[in-house]
Amino acid sequence: MSKTRSTTRSRGSVGEFAGVGRRSTNVREDVKISELSNFKMMGQGEYAVVYSAKWKDQPEGEREVAVKVLKKEHLGAGGPAEDMRAEAQILSKLNNNPGTVNIFASGDTEDGRPFFIMEKLSGVTLAPRISGTTDYLKRLEMVTSLARIFESLHRGAATNGKKVLHRDLKPANVGVTPSTGELRLLDFGLVRLLHDGEERLSEASPPDPPPKDAPPLPPMTPTRGGRKGKKQAFPKSRTMSGDSLFDITGNTGSLRYMAPEVARHEHYNHKCEIYSFGVMMFQMIEQKLPFARKNPRIMMEQVFSNGHWREPLNKAYWPFGLDELMENCWHPNIDERPEFKEIVEKLTEVSRAVTEARAERVKSAGCLSCLVSMGNKP
Repeated sequence: MSKTRSTTRSRGSVGEFAGVGRRSTNVREDVKISELSNFKMMGQGEYAVVYSAKWKDQPEGEREVAVKVLKKEHLGAGGPAEDMRAEAQILSKLNNNPGTVNIFASGDTEDGRPFFIMEKLSGVTLAPRISGTTDYLKRLEMVTSLARIFESLHRGAATNGKKVLHRDLKPANVGVTPSTGELRLLDFGLVRLLHDGEERLSEASPPDPPPKDAPPLPPMTPTRGGRKGKKQAFPKSRTMSGDSLFDITGNTGSLRYMAPEVARHEHYNHKCEIYSFGVMMFQMIEQKLPFARKNPRIMMEQVFSNGHWREPLNKAYWPFGLDELMENCWHPNIDERPEFKEIVEKLTEVSRAVTEARAERVKSAGCLSCLVSMGNKP
């Protein structure tokens, strides 16, 4: 008898994915690789390859899915194989969570390599969508949607209160459905569960490490506050970092979006993802690649230490206190970074204010065509 894990999907349309209209599924844990056919490679990372394939599952018949398979050279106990099995287990818990991709089944190949079957995204990633979205409010809506996804993950809505850390947040790891524009997180290969004061995890090898000849870094000196003389926007999120740091060390993720404490091989907590989100928010709002002229050595020297250089903000894009939110999100001191709950609240407030300001300008000018000229900015 096959082993299954029952899950129920409760979010919006998944019409752009394999398993169209599917709202509930059984996560099989002993699927055979022979049940799959027509393999076509979609992409690969350091440890695994992702294929599209046809799956002859019952009772729904054959359908197109995505299959992630461990590379042969990493076969063995522990390490990447263990990480892939953990990824499948966590993904199965997130089948109820908005903004994630369904997993249908997992198993081992004939030579013992773990693999799992999941929905296949037929849309695009967020990377090209950023440059192609000219309307400011739509970009702000995408930022808010991404924040809502991570608010749910950090709240542990589907994982019994344990925070879910994706740990590789970047535009290439966010899918966008073509018809609805719904965001979905992709590639949970570095995912970890955290629970305050209980779990202490070891860091996986980074897929995007700094160069071997990078200069040694001095100890980070924590700095407090945002802009001088201004009231802090998110006082309720300020906690002593020593109370909530986890024994997760090393650097994981992509350097451009990596938090300083992660790049510096220091202990860190869920606030590392606030930083990564902040870098993405800058890119989505200003439609400008962050740290574009910084190579890995310069990133280590200027962005992660020695004054913590950040991209200057074009104030035209950051109204109603959004600039202060931005500065706090990528603040070098984790205690100054807000929680995603606060981020969602502020983004919602700014969206409302921008909408009202636009309506007032249209009313004052007496022409709907004014909306066209103000599309790219608030």
